[in-house]
Amino acid sequence: ANVHHLHWKSLFSGFFEALRTPKIRFAIFSFFAFQLAAFLLFQGLSLYLTIEFFYTPAQIGFFSFIMAGIVITSLLFFKNKKKIQKHQEQLPTIKKILGFIVLFFLLANIIKFSGEKTIFHLINQIWIIAGLFYAVNPILKILFTVFFSKKVDDNQQGWIMGVIGQITGFAVCLSSFIVPFVVMH
Repeated sequence: ANVHHLHWKSLFSGFFEALRTPKIRFAIFSFFAFQLAAFLLFQGLSLYLTIEFFYTPAQIGFFSFIMAGIVITSLLFFKNKKKIQKHQEQLPTIKKILGFIVLFFLLANIIKFSGEKTIFHLINQIWIIAGLFYAVNPILKILFTVFFSKKVDDNQQGWIMGVIGQITGFAVCLSSFIVPFVVMH
C-alpha cells in the first residue's frame, strides 16, 4: 500500500467496527482505560521518581530492571492454557486483594499526614505498588486477550488482535501527551 494514500479513518476502522459490536463494546472501553492507566504509570513513574526523589539515570535503570524482572516472573506462571483459564476465574479475587493493598498504603499516608508515624515511607510504597502493578499488568492483558478471543468468531481472531493492538497504540500515544501534565501537577 502506498503510504501517501493512507487515510486516518482506515487506521482506526477496526476499532470503530469493534465499538459497533455490542458484545464487546464495554470491554473495548474497559481495555482502553486499563491500557491508558498502565502507560500513564509506566511513563510517568520514571519522571516522578526523577522529579520528587532525584533519581539518577542509573537508579531509573535499576528500577526498570527490577520491574522488568517482576514482569518476566509473573509471566512464568502462565506457561499453559489451563493456568490462564484458572486465573481468569480468579480475577475478581485478584482485583480485591490489590484493592486492599492499595487501600492499606493510602491509609498509611493518611496516618502519616495526621502526624503519626507510618510503617512505610512513600518511596517504599511506590516500589511495592509499582511491583504489584508490573506483576499483574501482563496477566490482566492476557486475560483481556482471552476474553476478546472468546467473544468473537474463529474467522475474526486476527481482526480482534488488530483491534487490541490499535487500542494499545492509541493508549501509548495519548498517555505520552498526558504524562507531563500529571507528573508536574
